[in-house]
Parts: sequence; C-alpha cells; structure tokens
Amino acid sequence: MNDHPLTPLDLPIPDDPMQRVRRLARDLAWGALNQRWAPSFMITPEKTHDVWNLNRPDTSMADYVRAVWGESAPRAHLLHALGYTELNESDRFHAYYTLTSRAFDLLYDPVPAAIFISYSRRESSAFALLVLARFKLAGLDAFLDMKDLSPGEDWHARLEREVRARKVFISLLGPQTLDSPHVREEIHWALQHGLTVIPVFHNGFTPSGITDATLAPFVRANGIVVETETTKAYNAAVVELLNAFGVSP
Repeated sequence: MNDHPLTPLDLPIPDDPMQRVRRLARDLAWGALNQRWAPSFMITPEKTHDVWNLNRPDTSMADYVRAVWGESAPRAHLLHALGYTELNESDRFHAYYTLTSRAFDLLYDPVPAAIFISYSRRESSAFALLVLARFKLAGLDAFLDMKDLSPGEDWHARLEREVRARKVFISLLGPQTLDSPHVREEIHWALQHGLTVIPVFHNGFTPSGITDATLAPFVRANGIVVETETTKAYNAAVVELLNAFGVSP
C-alpha cells in the first residue's frame, strides 16, 4: 500500500520531560524489536548532551537519535535511572548500555499522540467513525467533530483550537473533499502549526487531485491509500494508521 509506511518513529516528540524519556526508551525498544538496530549501545557523555555510538560499524540507532532528537534527546543516565537500560560498563569517556525488559514493556502501550481527524461529512463520515472507533479501542486520544462538539458551540473557533492543541492531523480525502472550504482551512491550520500530517486517500482520490499550491507540504506527506472500495481495503488502511501509533491489532 505504501512504499515507506509510517512508523512510531515518525510521530512528534512530546513536550513533557517524563514523556520524552518514555518516548525515547520506547523508540529504542521498537527499533531493536524490528531489527533496525541492536538493543545495546554506547554513548559519550558531553557537558550538555550525549553523543551516541557514532564510532561503531552499525550507526542506525545513532542516526535515529540525531535525526529525530538532535542534541535534545533525554540523557542516557535518565533512561538508566528509570530502569529502561542497564549499565554494562563505563570509563572516563564512554558508557555502554543495554535495553531492559521494562523498555520493551512500553511497546504494549500506544504512543501518546493527540490526534485530529479531518473529513468531509458528504464523503467520509462512515470512514471517519470507523477510524475513531478503532482509535478509541486502542486507547488513542482522537478528536472528531461528529462526536466531540456540543450543541450550540462556536464550532469554527473550537475546531481551530482543537487543531492547534493536537500533535497529529489525519485527513480523510475523497474526490470532492477539498471542495469543502472547511476542510481546506483545517489543513492550512495543521500546516501552519506544524502538526504531523497523515493524508488518507480513498474512493479513488490520488495526490495528483490536489491543485492548491499552498497545500504542497500536505501533498508531500507520507500518505495512506485505500486501494479498493472494499471492507478489507478500508480495514487495511486503519491497521496501517494504528501501526503508525505503535498499535498492532
């Protein structure tokens, strides 16, 4: 369905310090379980940050930390203090760690990520409700206006607040979805506020159908395609979405 499927590593990094440590430990465990790197690693402690195992033959874990966290990754001693690693040995210049079972236990929980589901009621209501139901069942925090707006509420202001407060923006796109100015506005809000965007194309819609140049970053996002209009294809798309949040149905 997708040459480069989304993974939990693609999701935004939380702001809360404790959640950041848990997220790093979980990502390291996910990568080890999926054979992207070994469960052991070396770091060189610097004054303000750790330098990961750049001198080893396999630098996959170091590449991930550098690409996703830069120099802001939680310190290795915090992972150790919270029981996510064990210290094998250390000297003046290096420390050698191995992930513990506690780090791998984090994989039983979905990645915390506040999600906004954007859709056209005319084209995608049933699909949106399916996605919401599966997300709720998996324990994911998702907002859908059909379920979460109160009668009489200023829906326009509420929707903008919800987009701004979220980390991930999922847009269900059918052939006429972008005819809706409300959907286009939601997408622009998401791009403006730097959300991780995941377009989901269904009912025959393709990225070439997006002609608005201001939506170029959205077009380039790693999307999910519902290959055919069948229950099996829709379920496969939902499973791919869940996998991106670390949920294995």
